Amino acid sequence: MVLDSYNVEERAKAASQGYSRNSDTVKTQEIEEVVVTAFGFKTVENQFDISFEVDKIPANYKYFTAPKQNNDAFLMATVKDFNQYNLISAPANIIFENMYIGETSINPNQTSDELNITLGNDKKISVRIQIVDDKANEKFFSSYQEKTFTYDIIVRNNKKDMVNIEVKDQFPLSKDEAVKIELLQSEQAELDKEKGFMTWNVKISPSETKKFRIRYKVRYPKDYSISNLN
Repeated sequence: MVLDSYNVEERAKAASQGYSRNSDTVKTQEIEEVVVTAFGFKTVENQFDISFEVDKIPANYKYFTAPKQNNDAFLMATVKDFNQYNLISAPANIIFENMYIGETSINPNQTSDELNITLGNDKKISVRIQIVDDKANEKFFSSYQEKTFTYDIIVRNNKKDMVNIEVKDQFPLSKDEAVKIELLQSEQAELDKEKGFMTWNVKISPSETKKFRIRYKVRYPKDYSISNLN
């Protein structure tokens, strides 16, 4: 997706800010296209001539969540080779089954050949982080200490349909040579070790819960104070 070049915070912000809604949930099914309508009009002696253009654009749909930044799951439409459609930057209304759901924005001014459109958050997909309390997570040595952080990302699908979802998280990186961080568990995530990104692309059945456990160890000198790593 085009937002992969963003960091997790920017991507979550883009998903949440690019959309406004007037209902609590988005009803989704296997949608195969985006319908874009453009129109213009002119006046001749108080008469109006209105012309419409309707394009049906193929799109792929999946959810995205970055729970450290936002506990919502956002439905994203990805349009490939979007430059052929001559889209312009503009707000867009979301209409599903002849009902107005909310508003999003289209920004085609991108270098990628894929365009992501946010179609809103879905409260029927529950996302939360649960800290695992391990009393033995700290170890002390003569000149340094180690601390292990463990938490679960829990995603539940309360919808009647199976959903595809991308879950994104990030483990901390150290620029200080005296501080060593080792990722111990990431539940088969796709890893970007240079940026610390962990990505899971999964399908979740109706009423199913997926859990992703993340565990990493931090080793640092005794005189250091380490915080905000979870």
